Amino acid sequence: MRSDTTSGYCSHGPAATYDAVLTGFVVCGHLWADGRNDYSGVARAWSRRADVLIPAGTELTTFSASRLYAAVYPKAVRLAGLIASPTWRHRAAGDADAQRQFTTEVARRLHRPHHHPAPGGDAVAHWMIFDGWRPPSRPDTTLPDTRQHGAIHPPKVPEHSVERHIRSASWFALTRCGGGAILHHRHIRSVLNREWSPKMDGIAGTIWASQTTSPTWPPRQLVKGRSTACGEVSPEIFR
Repeated sequence: MRSDTTSGYCSHGPAATYDAVLTGFVVCGHLWADGRNDYSGVARAWSRRADVLIPAGTELTTFSASRLYAAVYPKAVRLAGLIASPTWRHRAAGDADAQRQFTTEVARRLHRPHHHPAPGGDAVAHWMIFDGWRPPSRPDTTLPDTRQHGAIHPPKVPEHSVERHIRSASWFALTRCGGGAILHHRHIRSVLNREWSPKMDGIAGTIWASQTTSPTWPPRQLVKGRSTACGEVSPEIFR
C-alpha cells in the first residue's frame, strides 16, 4: 500500500497521524506565505482554490481558516504520508544521500523536480533538524477538555475571537494569500510550538522559529555509531 494514502499513514498510529497531518499543514502554510519562486506553481494552485472557496469581494462573509486548510489539504496529506513513515523519518535524519532522498520525495509530492532548502529559513529543513527524530507531538487538549464537550447548546463565541476573525478576513482580502492565516490558526499550535521549541515572544516569533534553521536552541545530541552529526541538515543538500 502506498504510504501517501490516508490508510497508509493512519497505519502508523493516531499520534503519528495527528503530528504528520498538522506538520504537512505547517509546511504548506510556510510555502504559501513565503512566496518562494521554486514553489510559485503550487502556491498559485492554492490561490486558485481559495478564489473558488472565498471569492474576491466576499471575504467578510465567506472567509474561514477551514477553507484555507481545504485549499492546501491535498498536498498536506501527501506530505503527511512521508512525515508519518518511520522509514522516511530515518532518511530525514540520515547522511547526505539519505537526506537528499527525503527532500527529493518532498518535492515529488509537491510536483516539483527538486526541493532545495533555503539556508536560514525552510520549514522542511527545520523539521529534519529539530523535530523529525523526536516522538510525534500530541494535542494540547482533547474533546473532553473543551467547552463543546457535553454542552446542550453551542458555546458563545468570545468577542475577541470575532474581532480576530474580522481582522484575518480583512487581511486576506488585501493579500489573497492564505499561508499566514494557516500558520496563525490555533489548530496547528501543538506542532508549530512543540514541547522542545524555544519560547518566543508572540505568534510572529513562533512562526519564524518554526521554519528557521538557525541554532536558536540546543541541537540534537550525537548518537553513538553515527558518522555524521545528528540534528543537522547536510550542507550538500543545499547545493
